[in-house]
Amino acid sequence: MSPARLWLSIFAAGYAIVAALFVATLLTPPYRGDLTRIGQLSESRFRARNADSEKAREPAPDSPLAQADVLVVGDSFSIERRWQLDLTLSGLRVAFSHWDEIGALCADFAERLAERGFRGRWVIAETIERELQGRVQDSYRCARMPPVRPPPHQGSTTGFIPRRALLWPELNWGETLLTGVINEWHTRRAARADTELVFANTRVVPMQHGCRLFSHAACEKGLFYAIDLQRSPASQAQLEQMQAIAARPAPWHLVWMVMPDKSTIYLAPDRRRRVSDGLSARCLGPDLFAPLLAARDTMIDLYLPNDTHLSPRGFALVGGVMRRALVEPGETCMRRP
Repeated sequence: MSPARLWLSIFAAGYAIVAALFVATLLTPPYRGDLTRIGQLSESRFRARNADSEKAREPAPDSPLAQADVLVVGDSFSIERRWQLDLTLSGLRVAFSHWDEIGALCADFAERLAERGFRGRWVIAETIERELQGRVQDSYRCARMPPVRPPPHQGSTTGFIPRRALLWPELNWGETLLTGVINEWHTRRAARADTELVFANTRVVPMQHGCRLFSHAACEKGLFYAIDLQRSPASQAQLEQMQAIAARPAPWHLVWMVMPDKSTIYLAPDRRRRVSDGLSARCLGPDLFAPLLAARDTMIDLYLPNDTHLSPRGFALVGGVMRRALVEPGETCMRRP
């Protein structure tokens, strides 16, 4: 074979390989959940199939801070304003700030909020369970608030990805050349494995009764965020720090709202006891662990199978708990004196 033909054959083979990889990625369904995205696993296998699991829940209107009755300082569980809808339907005006914007609830937090015009009745400090210790410790130790930072853009450190509607099938133009092959390889490994696997920060866990809990096609396997159980559960010291922060003088009432990790609810429910019992006993905030544990076995896709976040029905359950804690007669613990 002449050198020219040899080089032409090498070029043609390389072109064919690249073309095949490109087509494989194009035909891979775009990632919808944070766990499928992190672990590069198939949306076709791990996305919810129950029609009600992804049914859109209207976001709550976001009120200006100076007009709000409630300020929610939260993370990706609050940024879409899904659970807040129950508060607004009760007549409350709700504003939202991300932890990345606020920084920490320092000793001068009430003063800084007053400077920004807040005259509301409640501040809800919402945090996912795995970030509780760090956010509480930072808030307990700091004396003065840092300058307010711009809100995080969607898809940044919050882990939030806009959940836009998709018409399947849709060509996947937003991934790398190797995404399709890696996706297929990870998905096949997960399907064959009898034991737990970890892809990046996504845990794939065999679940004996997984198909009673989730509606995805590969429901005998559950997806979880690997870091959830790597961090120690909250201690008595954190509860005391939360109580000290809540006791700081302010013209509004501080309510702690701890969103349970998906791993806690499905894999390690005993981890929740100290936080769950402590929140109620110290009147720091409503217990979300108990109602989510109770709903776990009766509400399919309480948390989305491909995601760390709750489904719309899960957010509705949480919103109902928060509404009762703040506004319903007889629920006086969270009310400002």
